Amino acid sequence: MTGRAFALVAVAVVGACGGGGGDPMVDAAIDADDFTDAALDAEDLTDAAVDARDFTDAAIDAGMDAPSGMCPAPPAPPAASAVIGAGGGTLALGAAARLVVPAGALAADTTITLRPIPLELAHTERALTAVYELGPGNLSFAVPATLTVDLGALPPMPDEVALRLGPASGPFSTAATTRTGTAYAAAVSGATLGFGARTSAPPAATSTCAPTATPDDTFALFQNASNGNNYFTTHALPMGNGFAAIATHQQDALWNVFSHGFTSAGASIGTVNLTGNVIHSIFGGFAAPVGTEILVAYDSNQTQGSEIWVARKSATGTTIGTPVRISEDPTLLSQRPQLVPLPGGGAFVAWIARHPLNPIVYLRAAMLDSSLAVQRRFDVTPTTGITHVPTGIALVGSSAGVGLVWSWSMSNGTTHGVRYQGFSTAGCPLTSVIEVSSGFIVAEEVSAVLTGDDVIIAASGNTALGQPRVARLRVVHLSTGLLGATRVLGDVAMTHAGLARHAGGYQLAGVSGGIVHRWLGPELDARSALTPIAGTSGISRAPSIATSSTGDAAMVTWIEYVNGGSTARGRVRFASCTP
Repeated sequence: MTGRAFALVAVAVVGACGGGGGDPMVDAAIDADDFTDAALDAEDLTDAAVDARDFTDAAIDAGMDAPSGMCPAPPAPPAASAVIGAGGGTLALGAAARLVVPAGALAADTTITLRPIPLELAHTERALTAVYELGPGNLSFAVPATLTVDLGALPPMPDEVALRLGPASGPFSTAATTRTGTAYAAAVSGATLGFGARTSAPPAATSTCAPTATPDDTFALFQNASNGNNYFTTHALPMGNGFAAIATHQQDALWNVFSHGFTSAGASIGTVNLTGNVIHSIFGGFAAPVGTEILVAYDSNQTQGSEIWVARKSATGTTIGTPVRISEDPTLLSQRPQLVPLPGGGAFVAWIARHPLNPIVYLRAAMLDSSLAVQRRFDVTPTTGITHVPTGIALVGSSAGVGLVWSWSMSNGTTHGVRYQGFSTAGCPLTSVIEVSSGFIVAEEVSAVLTGDDVIIAASGNTALGQPRVARLRVVHLSTGLLGATRVLGDVAMTHAGLARHAGGYQLAGVSGGIVHRWLGPELDARSALTPIAGTSGISRAPSIATSSTGDAAMVTWIEYVNGGSTARGRVRFASCTP
């Protein structure tokens, strides 16, 4: 999908700053993320250590050094609304959608709304835009009105595009559509949902994907690391003409972040310890290439509590400058960071913060300059009245800003979903918090890639008990937050979806009885059959996938539990896709 010059989006607003206590969450919500009492004890959080800390609301607030006044408030949730009467009128949602009501269509003044909604569509709908809701629900026109949806850019074969209309429960039908430039218009008789879509059938899955010969299924980034409610992560990254698998695991009784290098053909080219055996306890690490250097974010209790650190490293692991502690929360457990480099040498870092006594879990972030000094530190989700607990994070960034995606779980563990918020490179909100997908029964990790100014988000989950989890894809504009096309790939019970760009399209990895893989076209259509690339047992974390800057190779990493779940190992496998 190409970038869109849209300025408005439907969102659910969550306060960006705050502090203090909140309603306790049930133990199940914590246990679901492997933070049982045993896991906390492994961090030396004995009763005495906990008692020695200050867990007051004031102490938590003191750890946030960026008052909300430093940034303007995020844009209000966009929803075009107007009172239109018997003389007719026009209702516009920026450049994205417009309704023209002719004279005589309404008998009396009526408040009409037009807004994009996060409705998920099956891949067979081939949606190219967001779904727009025209309301209220009892709206009816005596003379048809005209609904126009703008694609923002003409796709190939634009005459195969039309508006699809129907109720929220479906089915949708193709309307008689006219096109003016990139805008598509159709007559509507009243309340409806509408979106722009391809009218042709999805293309046949003619592309091919296959696992490579090396490394084989016995290869592991690490083996037999004691589980015991410990936490492990892997991330696949493109590095020059090859790859790096960033793995967090235990070695010699210490937790560290390791970079395992590979050529684009899958040959191992060595391992670098990016944190240098100084870490006492670590629950997550992430690295990103910046030219010939590497930025590393990790959590550690080497000085106080569990804090987030960022270091600049050479490709061989040599520290450049001094590692910087970017969280200042001795009262909290700051864990599982991710970062994205920014133009000029800075970085945006996000992490999950946990209160060990009153188990509040929320999402924090910081903006760093080129010296890694904190320019702004803030809460993404509120610290009071917690109901939506963050469970996974994905970041993308460019000169246009930063896109932050996170999965969430209700504190009672019954409902899950995915949210998005855009930030400027100065760390100020560009969008409100946007509900990308909700109503899942099982929470999953998330992944995201950037195409132009569009964030392509991959997640998985099921919406009803007894239904299989399937891969879900959503397009969101980076800086405006406008919802774009969706795809629900319901042809396979896929979980733990990971996504990477490739050859004008995307490669998708997931779990379905084993690690599976497929190539998607530029409009997120499945262009290859689902290809098994490795067996697995006891998957623990979402597969992460990276594609090579040359050729058609992809590397997939994941973590699985083995030996009856008592130990864990990091896995890696390579695949080749030909579009």
